[in-house]
Amino acid sequence: MRRAACLLLTLSLLAGGCTLGPDYVRPEVPTYPAYRAESVPGPAIADLPWWEVFDDPVLVHLIETALENNLDLRASLARIDEARAQLGIARADLYPGIVYGAGGSHTTASEVDDSGSVDAFASVSYIVDLWGRVRRSNEAALHQLLSTEEAYRTVTIALVAQVASAYFQLRGFDQR
Repeated sequence: MRRAACLLLTLSLLAGGCTLGPDYVRPEVPTYPAYRAESVPGPAIADLPWWEVFDDPVLVHLIETALENNLDLRASLARIDEARAQLGIARADLYPGIVYGAGGSHTTASEVDDSGSVDAFASVSYIVDLWGRVRRSNEAALHQLLSTEEAYRTVTIALVAQVASAYFQLRGFDQR
């Protein structure tokens, strides 16, 4: 009885020393009550695709072609799918896992000796998230997905900017 009590006390002390650490809390940013100028109602120019502001169909066509055919953009989309799948794998650890199966056999040695067997099995497992490993891996996978989506947006913006810059340079050379 004493050994069990000592073991229980030792385990509780060890478990108490393994804390997860605090959750991330975003620092507060001061907000200002109002801006000096009132905003104009309607869509803002920042919300529009900026290349359409120039009203140049050649530029719009070049940018649309680049967005459709760029391999880096396709690879970036594939990375988003990969990160989404990794998030699904990480979330699977939150729930119990069930493995099951069945099999059977039938043998006939003669008309009298007829035998068969059926086997079935099921197994349930669950990871107890005592130290927070599963929860933290889910958070990491979610943030990896979000960063991959932002990387896709970055590649898109860089591609559009490069195409537009090259187009405007060419137009400048033509005018000279």
